Amino acid sequence: MPKLTNNQMRDAVNRRQCFANTNDTVYSISINGRNLYVVYSYGAHYPMYLYDYETQTWFGNETKSSVTTQRHKTQTRPDGYIDWCSTPHLLSIIHHGSYAAHCARAVTPTPPNKL
Repeated sequence: MPKLTNNQMRDAVNRRQCFANTNDTVYSISINGRNLYVVYSYGAHYPMYLYDYETQTWFGNETKSSVTTQRHKTQTRPDGYIDWCSTPHLLSIIHHGSYAAHCARAVTPTPPNKL
């Protein structure tokens, strides 16, 4: 994985290239080949930006963050429209593997517990 300076990260995000910054506090990954591209700050618990290839949509994390992570968000912010949502919402999209799968799960009724 290429190591980038903080000034180089935004271009890599816009090209959806995997990278880590020089001190490994920001990194990006592709999930399921080309389903999702995710940019993290300080670990998988805090996705800053997520790109869903199927819907061609950027999602951004609106959940309050530290001063350093806020700076990371500025340094990695992709160009164009961003759909802002919470950390749990982004983690659900990642967990389900795509925005479509996340939405399908949200509208699928949960079967009642069997006693």
